[in-house]
Amino acid sequence: MIGRTLAAGVALSGLVIAAGLAREAMRLDAQAWLRAGIIILVSTPYLRVLQLAAMFARQREWRFAALALTVIALMGLGAALGLR
Repeated sequence: MIGRTLAAGVALSGLVIAAGLAREAMRLDAQAWLRAGIIILVSTPYLRVLQLAAMFARQREWRFAALALTVIALMGLGAALGLR
């Protein structure tokens, strides 16, 4: 399930970026499409770690679920600091 999420995120991102490039070739506004594709690509690992946290919680592996949520928090902190 987690591997499929990563593959689907990359594929969707590629399609959205390709659509943006096609719009650029037609001299249409493509910036929003390209930005959306990059956002999808960057958010895919976050979704993957959230799936891991949910999986660990369902299996009552609380330590690993807490670690996965800690990783999400650190990823979010890194992203927030990177935007500055």
